[in-house]
Order: sequence, then structure tokens, then C-alpha cells
Amino acid sequence: MLDFLKGLTHSLRFRLIAAACLVLVLVLWVQVANSVRLLDDALVAMENRHLAELQVLHNASLSVPLAERDHVKLTQLVMQLGQQKGASYVVLKDASQRIVAVEGWDPDRPLPPPLSDFSQLPREAGRFDSMTSLHIGGRVVGSVHFGIDTQFLREASYRLLWQSVAIGWVAFLLTVILLALIGYWLTRNLRVLQRGVGALESGETTVRLPVASNDEIGVLTRAFNRMSQSLDERVEALKKSEARFHAIADYTYGLEAWFNPKGRLIWINRSVERITGYTPLECLLSSNLVDMLVFGKDRKSALEVALKALRGSTGDNFEVRLKHKDGSVIWTVINWQPINSPSGEYLGLRVSCDEIQNRKEAELKLLDTVVELRRAQALKEYYLTHSNEERSRLEALLNVMKVGVLFVDGNHRIIYINNACRDIWKLPRDENLTGLRDSGMIERTAHLRKEDAAYRKHIEEMLAGEEVSGAFEIPMEDGRIVTDISALVPGEKPGQFIGRVWIYEDVTRQKQLESPAHPARRARPAYQPVQPPPLPRGDRAHHCRCLPAQGPCRTARHRSRRLQADQR
Repeated sequence: MLDFLKGLTHSLRFRLIAAACLVLVLVLWVQVANSVRLLDDALVAMENRHLAELQVLHNASLSVPLAERDHVKLTQLVMQLGQQKGASYVVLKDASQRIVAVEGWDPDRPLPPPLSDFSQLPREAGRFDSMTSLHIGGRVVGSVHFGIDTQFLREASYRLLWQSVAIGWVAFLLTVILLALIGYWLTRNLRVLQRGVGALESGETTVRLPVASNDEIGVLTRAFNRMSQSLDERVEALKKSEARFHAIADYTYGLEAWFNPKGRLIWINRSVERITGYTPLECLLSSNLVDMLVFGKDRKSALEVALKALRGSTGDNFEVRLKHKDGSVIWTVINWQPINSPSGEYLGLRVSCDEIQNRKEAELKLLDTVVELRRAQALKEYYLTHSNEERSRLEALLNVMKVGVLFVDGNHRIIYINNACRDIWKLPRDENLTGLRDSGMIERTAHLRKEDAAYRKHIEEMLAGEEVSGAFEIPMEDGRIVTDISALVPGEKPGQFIGRVWIYEDVTRQKQLESPAHPARRARPAYQPVQPPPLPRGDRAHHCRCLPAQGPCRTARHRSRRLQADQR
């Protein structure tokens, strides 16, 4: 039942009927909506005319008694007006807006705002409230407030709506029936054409359909007959082509084979005899082709791959060793893919095999070379690890030194700075300064130096070409005195330099000790320096009289240092 409904919804007749019904429903909806709108407009116009007549009646019947103040007559007239069909209430007021007579309304309740036209009435309102001004000549003597029940308007709209809907449903059903009959009659030749197409799908090669008309369907039927004849010719050509392709496949250099869905060999070309020594007939008659052709150590992996391939998978470049009939081993690479019919039916597995014996031997040689390269790489990694360890030890040594060390490369960028250097220049220890230009470091530390211009001039002189500099004192704003020494770092080639090293040392304590005003200097005992006697020429051994406790002076340089100490 579900297939029948699915086929019905896909048929041309159903689509034609559905399209026509959709158009009909839209037309009927527009017609019903327009009818309801026209009825509403007609009812509103009719009620407006009735309202005008009612206002004239009120003025004619109530204005004179109200002007004469005939309350008894006014009460009777208001009662009669309020009891008319469709009237909800009537309230009569005089010129001073005092209530004179009431019917159907509580005098204590305020009156609703009056409307002048039925078009102003909301659709959900159940009552129309209005007012009539009473006048005699040009003088207003009072007013009448009244309400009209609008239930009849809604009932009339509903009746017209339901009648229009009923008429629309009848027209819809009749249209569907007529369209179904017309569609069935118009598509009778299409069903014949459909049966012909089904015959072609089932495998019939010679299908001819009768041409019953000269309309579009007749033209389509003639085209179908021509297509069927052309298809017959092409099928015959394909059979001849298949025979030629079989001949080509038999003489293909690589091995080609076809296995059925159960894994049984049903065709193999003649290249199998060239590769394995076995004839195609021997392979077709073999009860276990894997044991006959595959090398013993590769049979397990070959069986696993074969099971996956028979489930419909595709694979390529599977290397396996085949066993030649004479006992030798041949390296081959196998590719496979499933074979399906035009209808999607699984027909089996196509296997292609190529011999790669020469390539495999080259790969084995290449593998030996790769092993040697890996050994060299391992040795290189060992030396690199050893070098990194040495570098780590060097960094640890430099970080425990009290002297600041700074290395910059040939592009004037920092490549190493130890902790002492960071402390001297007030730089955070956790900040990564690698890659920062030395000019950037000079700018960052300019506020620490007392004579920044002199220091920058010193830097320019150093960078101008001096390989090794002398000690240069840098007075700091906080009272410290720092000295720097710089030297170029030579590279592997003579005359090549890979950067520069800067050595910074805080000599504040040393300068304080050397100052005469320092307490430690004042506490030393005073003595009179004694000039040593002149040494004979060639005699380098003597006793220093100025500092006898230190023993004999070994060199003239030592004696000069002692003389300088005596003078201080």
C-alpha cells in the first residue's frame, strides 16, 4: 500500500490534479473572502441608512414633547423606542444634559462614547452605540443616546461564509473527479510508454511500441522506438568490444584476475604463467590458490587482506611475495577493487598484480643506506644533546657569577644575558630579552645612568671597530659605579666575528674602599716610606725594606707596586 501511494504521488496525473486543485483552492479562497467583504460593506451601508432614518425618527417624535416638557409622553415614547427589535437601550437628555427618560440602561452608569458610523464599529463589539441631537429649527433641545444590537450582522456574515465554503468544497470535489478522469484519459499512451521503458530495464533488447496518435505523446513514442533500435545496435557493438577487451586483457603484461563474490577464481590472464610459472588452467583448477601461489610467511596477511577485499573494500599497493613453480620467490604488488553490475549488484573482485622484484632489491639497498643515515643521525643527536648539556652548565656558571655577562649577535640582538647583568641594569629576571636590539636595552636603561650621553659616545666608539675595550666607568643615578669591558667574539673563519660580549661589574664597594675618606683607610697605621737602594744590573732578587714582612721582591714590577702602596 505504501509503495502504491508513493508511486501515485510521483505520477504525472497526480501532479496535474494537485496543481489544478491548488489553483482552485486559491480562487475559491479569494472568492469567499471577497464575498464576505462585499457582504460586510453592504450590511454596513444598510445599517448606516437605517441609522439615519432612526435619527430622523427620534428628532421627529421626541423634539416637540421635550421642548414642551411633556414628561409623561416622553417616557412612553422612550419606552416604545427601547422595546423595538434590535434596540439595547434608549436614554433621553435635555439641553442641559440631564436625563429625562431611560429604557434599558442604569441612570447611574456613564454612557459609552457614541459612534457616528457603523464602519467605526469594532468587529468583536456586540453593540453599536450612537446619539441623535434633537432640535427644533436651529435650536438644540436635547439628545437621545441609544444602542443597537449587532448580533444580526455577525450571523449574516457567518451564514454567507459557511455557504461559500460549502459551495467551494463541492466545486473542489467535482474538479478533482473531473481532472482525474481527464488525466487518466490523457495519459493512457504514457502508460504504454512506461511499460516499454520497464521492458528495457528488465533486459529486453527488442522493444517496439505502437504509435496511436500524432500528438506530443505520439512523437515521444516514435522517439522511444528509435532509441530502442539504437540501443540494440549499441548492445551488439558492446558485445564485440567486450570480445576485443578480453583479447587485450589476456595479453596484458601485468597479471589480471577476476574472483566471484565467494572468492573463487573465475578468470585469469596469461601473464600468470610468466610471473609464477603456473598456467591459467592450473590456477582455475586449484582448490587453494593462496597455498599454491603465496609465499609461506606472507600467507596469513594475504588471507586477512583477501577477506576484507571480498567484503567490497578497495585497496592498492599491497606487497606480497609469490612462489614461483621452480621454488624461487618473486616480489609483487597487488591492487584490487570490487566489480558491480549496472544495477549495483556485486559481481566479484578484480585483482591486478605487477612484478616488482628489481624495485624491491633497490629498496633493500636503499634501506641499508637509510640505516646508516639513521646511525649518523643518532650520533648527531647524541652530540647535540651533549652540547645542550654543556650549554646548560655554562649558563648555570654564568648565572652564579657576580659579573654581568651580555652576548649580542652580528645583528646587534641579544642572544644571552645572565642574572647578574639583569640585576646591574634593573631588568626583571623573568622577562625574555632574547632578540631585543642592544639599542633598545640602552634606551630602557638610560634613566639609570648619570651621564647617558658619555656612555652612548663610548658605545659608538666601541662599535666603530675596537675588538677589545678597556674598563669604562659608568656612574649611576643611585650612586653605584659600574664598569664595562667589551670584546668581539671570533667565528670559525679568521677575521670573521659572530657577535660581541659585554662584561659589566659593580665596583662601587671597591671605589669606596679606595677612597681616602673611607673609615677603613683612616684606620690603617701610618709609616714612613723608605726608598730601596738601587739594585745592581742583572740582580732581580732583593729584599723590600718598605714592607719587610712580605718577604723579598721577586720582580721590578712587584717593587713598583709596593712603592705605589707606600705612597698611598
